[in-house]
Amino acid sequence: VGTMYLFDHFMCFKSKNSSVTQEIKWILAWQHALSFQKKASVLGMVENAILINTVVGEFWVVVTKREETLELIEKLWKEAIAYIKKTQISNRDSTRLCTNGWTKEIALFENEKYQEEQRNRVKLWNDYFERYGNMPIAILCPAMNQLVKDGIPDVYRGKMWQILSGSIHKLESKPNYYKGLLRRKPTEEVQDEIDKDIRRSLPDHPHYQTEEALESLRNILSAYSVRAPNIGYCQAMNVVGATLLLYMSEEEAFWLLCTICEDIAPDYYCKKLIGSI
Repeated sequence: VGTMYLFDHFMCFKSKNSSVTQEIKWILAWQHALSFQKKASVLGMVENAILINTVVGEFWVVVTKREETLELIEKLWKEAIAYIKKTQISNRDSTRLCTNGWTKEIALFENEKYQEEQRNRVKLWNDYFERYGNMPIAILCPAMNQLVKDGIPDVYRGKMWQILSGSIHKLESKPNYYKGLLRRKPTEEVQDEIDKDIRRSLPDHPHYQTEEALESLRNILSAYSVRAPNIGYCQAMNVVGATLLLYMSEEEAFWLLCTICEDIAPDYYCKKLIGSI
């Protein structure tokens, strides 16, 4: 029992707190849905169910006023799909892991104990996805909290950071926004601060020995300063951005940086924070 919310770019559900059942939440971006249809009954008892078929499987929900709800769902879904086709947005799955690791910790990645820990974590997460749904439509429940506390395996960090923070939904709801920001330039003062700091960002990491990687970092920091001129650029944003880029694409890292600065730690970064000297 809970509440379903319908938006232009996604639908979501949050169950009510209960001493009998565990709280669950899920979010489904419209482009990950394949179809919505009436389900005659569930287990021969439950009526008014809607079967939702997605790119990673199917599940059903029971609603009141099924006809009206299904009509609204299909309307929003078709409008979203039409918009996606118009803007030529494809499903993004560019999250990758930079497995080189820190130059000072290469031995850690080659260590059999570390690899065994990673394999065990991946198995636990795969068991969760098999039971509660796979990315990016995994159902979030208390079992997920414990998995996160025990550690997200390297190969899932990029995607799970986006899902758990909600940044993935910002990315999917604002196509081409990031590209638009890149066409605009920050102030000369802000650009100078960024250029000073990017080579200080994880300087021992092999990934940041290339100009291409440094340019990606410059891009997300410059784009954010244009998006939030009241903040601009603050020292230490570079380290956060550099870490994100090890696990995800440039655009994904930009949206997660936005989420960190604006939702997770609002007011932490501000112009009063002294930049590099």
